[in-house]
Amino acid sequence: MPATAWWYACDVTDPTNLAHFYIASFSSRKTRAAHYLDVAAPGVRVLGPYQINSGQLSYYFLNGTSMASPHVAGIVALITQKKSSLTAGEAETILQDTALPIPGVPSEVQGSGLAHADRALATTN
Repeated sequence: MPATAWWYACDVTDPTNLAHFYIASFSSRKTRAAHYLDVAAPGVRVLGPYQINSGQLSYYFLNGTSMASPHVAGIVALITQKKSSLTAGEAETILQDTALPIPGVPSEVQGSGLAHADRALATTN
């Protein structure tokens, strides 16, 4: 197996297949008019750095907003690097306009869809 395809051996979600994504039962939901979800991001079984008790750094599959929010923040960092004059409102619009809806998932659970870095970067000018 090529070194660049290590995730295949680890059973990591294929990032190009929307059918492989779902919204976790513990994820935020739009429950009333005051709540609004902009986009969804991977937050279940995300491979990330993890420090074990002995102090050694390892990698572990983690869950939650602490895994999802860096995806969105990273996309905003990338599009802001491309266009330094970007406002927060413009970044929000780009995220929403370029998100990919997850089939069969209602909008009150996913907002505009799954945040997508390539599409957000392609749209930013």
